[in-house]
Amino acid sequence: MAIGMLAVQSIVVEGAANAAVREKPPFQPEIEIAIPDRIFTETPFELAVTIDAGDRALPRSSVEVALPDGWTTPDDTVSLRPLPRGRSTRVTFDVTPSATVDSSSTVDVTLESVRWAWHESADVAVEPCLVPEPVDPRLKVPESAFSRRLEWVGPVVYDPGYTLWGASPVVDDEGRFHLFIARWPERNVDPAWRRSSEIAHYFADSPEGPFEFSDVALQGTGQEGDWDRYAPHNPEIRRFGDKYVLLYIGNSDYRQPPHPNNQQIGMAVADSPYGPWEKINPDSEQPGLLISPQAGHFTEGKMVTNPTMMKLGDTYFVYFKTRVGAKLVFGAATSKNLTGPYQLLEDPLTPEGVTIEDATVFTSDGQVQFLTTDNHGDVTGIVGGGAMFFSEDGYTFDLDRTSLGYRRVPYYYEAYGDFPIRKIYGPDPKFEQPKVLTVDGKARYLYASSGWNVTGQDRTVIHLLRVADHPVARGDERGTGCNLLRNGDLEAGTRAGNPPAAADWGVPATELNLPGWEAGSEVVVAASSASGKAGYGTASTTIESPSKDTVVGFNSNESTAPPTTSSIRQTFVTTPGQTYRLSFDLGALSSPAKPMGLTAQLFDGAIDSGDPAAPMAEGRVTVETNGFGQRLRDVVTFTATSDRATLVLFESSATTNSGNVAVDNVSVRAVLQVDDTGPELAAPTGVTHHLADGKIVLSWASVSGADGYAVSRMRCDRPIMVAVAHGRTSVALGASEDAGGTYTVAAFVDGQIGPASQPYEVPTDPAHEVPTDPTPRQIVVDDSDLGDACPGEPVPYMETGSWFPSGLPGWDGGPSRYSGAIGSTATWTPTIAGPSDYLVEAWVPAHATTTTSATYTVRHADGESTVLVDQRSRGGWVPLGTWRFAAGTDGWVRLDVNNSSVHRLDAVRFTPTEGAGR
Repeated sequence: MAIGMLAVQSIVVEGAANAAVREKPPFQPEIEIAIPDRIFTETPFELAVTIDAGDRALPRSSVEVALPDGWTTPDDTVSLRPLPRGRSTRVTFDVTPSATVDSSSTVDVTLESVRWAWHESADVAVEPCLVPEPVDPRLKVPESAFSRRLEWVGPVVYDPGYTLWGASPVVDDEGRFHLFIARWPERNVDPAWRRSSEIAHYFADSPEGPFEFSDVALQGTGQEGDWDRYAPHNPEIRRFGDKYVLLYIGNSDYRQPPHPNNQQIGMAVADSPYGPWEKINPDSEQPGLLISPQAGHFTEGKMVTNPTMMKLGDTYFVYFKTRVGAKLVFGAATSKNLTGPYQLLEDPLTPEGVTIEDATVFTSDGQVQFLTTDNHGDVTGIVGGGAMFFSEDGYTFDLDRTSLGYRRVPYYYEAYGDFPIRKIYGPDPKFEQPKVLTVDGKARYLYASSGWNVTGQDRTVIHLLRVADHPVARGDERGTGCNLLRNGDLEAGTRAGNPPAAADWGVPATELNLPGWEAGSEVVVAASSASGKAGYGTASTTIESPSKDTVVGFNSNESTAPPTTSSIRQTFVTTPGQTYRLSFDLGALSSPAKPMGLTAQLFDGAIDSGDPAAPMAEGRVTVETNGFGQRLRDVVTFTATSDRATLVLFESSATTNSGNVAVDNVSVRAVLQVDDTGPELAAPTGVTHHLADGKIVLSWASVSGADGYAVSRMRCDRPIMVAVAHGRTSVALGASEDAGGTYTVAAFVDGQIGPASQPYEVPTDPAHEVPTDPTPRQIVVDDSDLGDACPGEPVPYMETGSWFPSGLPGWDGGPSRYSGAIGSTATWTPTIAGPSDYLVEAWVPAHATTTTSATYTVRHADGESTVLVDQRSRGGWVPLGTWRFAAGTDGWVRLDVNNSSVHRLDAVRFTPTEGAGR
């Protein structure tokens, strides 16, 4: 082993060959750790425990550690997922040594017990991380036990015909699980949710699905003057005695700006989750209306929305979101009667001056817990994380006990970054509308929506996380051992006591303390904004990663060797023969839309600042500055040949830019030497489909030993999981017009997926014919179609340069966009079904500050035409002209920003003229 590493001791657990399933008695191996000179007293480090399943599979189990007196760890028990035979896993414990331990001493660490059902043999190895790593410096509050116990299950409801948002669970007398979900047919989130949302009912025999659609519980009345004329939304389902209670929000005019003040809260009740649902006070002027803003109250003139409900003693509590100033807070109303009337409490319950929303209230382990979304990270320090509040009586919350309720999507989803993540709504991959399912007085599941689809689908889905009995080890972040780099998060010290400002281009790294790294004079350290976007310029490339403090930028251009002035380097300890992998997050501090590159080189041993010898491993990656940053995994994999290695990172952009390539969250971790062949499951056969109740149903032959099946659909030449079937050999894919595509099915057991079936083609038409209709039809290409295509396919809407969202409404009531940056462009590309003459119109959000000379270029069958439009005096659909377009995607419309005046845009409409196609 390398100097300073723990000498690994293997422990074998013996068991009788024919023993029944039982808990093994605890064993206590003593493992001596020589304290390395780079593990400091009172400085946290990671203790890594590796479990090898041996020749039999391990069921779900846990690892406990007992530390020497004076040492502390937040959790002494970590849950393990089932391990197939021959597999290994590694879990880690954050440990803080006692102040009485000096660097020359040795310490005995006791692995107190590893408990699992009977097992013939298993190996356990323990080692400390060499480099002290701070425990998430972003956190402003402690992490709750609820958060530490969350483990990813995955998308649990996907409906290809609808955008889904918010899922509230309830269990009936027969043990069946029901979800009430807001949904709408449009692909965009806003403004579609406030115009078209309805509350749909789905059910399943398991809380983990698969869920099937049952019925629509509530829709807008459509009647002028009704408070819920439009869009029942954000449902909350509860059961009190023999009554099911459905809370919802509605609005009387969706054309108001986003999050309008006309939103109010309603209630409907039923004797069954299948309905029928009866709104309260049916004979009143506003049936269903439960809570409204009140004159003289802090809700006056504000919205009251996003309800959650509980009963404590003989009192019903309804909590709601509203505004205080520019921020969002929660208030409450109470009643002794289920259907009211409800009395508003006098003051807000959550802190003022911060923005939180999307709450769920539940009781678990005998205490009231109130879980909200911390939109800006004001409460927890994590943008989009969950803020957990606690109460004894439901009326007051102990703000000193506030804790982190959950983290963002990438923390739980181990494959994040390995698939084409689809951003549908919102700047951050966060969970929204959290709803908790409790069983026997304990929180067991968290259902949540997100504006980011982790499997690349073009619709939002409902995600599910399980609440384990113990804290859960994370795969990529904590499951492959310690980060061998010191300060891999690239967090900087201060300059004259002041950190880099959020709008600063960047402070030279030589003027700061960048612990663990040697940095050249042209390396800069820049602050990140709350959304993860680097501080310089609005066109900077977002780094979507756990760290939101500082990033490192490089100021250089194309190079094949690391320049001394524009590189960072670090030497770290390795074990000869061990394989390691390097990964990092890549972005850019830049405004021009140019590709930027970064090269990582690894050298054997320590190197000086001069030109080193040839690297033993190298990787080069690029990023476009007008897109999203990349989570790069396995950038370089290398095998160490000595006890030291040096990493060098430097810019290698092909052209000189006015900005810098940026990097964050650099890690070098050991690759576990395990058999990764997977469980011995056969690939499913006999895949076929049939039509039932207007839906395509996919079915297949069962596989021996399978717990369930994962169904994937090909998207961008990659399989994207769209459904999971537990204990079933069929799944409904959706309506026949939406379900066409290529599918594969794979069996799984103990969480491990076997080989996939042969690809199976489901035609769009149930009669096994894909209709091709060349009839010209109207086409609207909207700015919300940004990037909605696979690589190599034409993109319906594309931008270059700098564009920003505007409060001026677009053609469908959604936000429009604007730019004043010369050189910026926006291009709309329709897919023309059949050749015809088309009237081309652009939606213009007219405003007094808008340009009087906007240049549109139209590419049509006969060439290109340029049209100038006065956007200041003309608004709505502005005709550009009529031209002939050929079938396909050769035609387009482009708006060029040729002057510094504000240019505005939204959609372009293509309408076939009379007699089209003849």
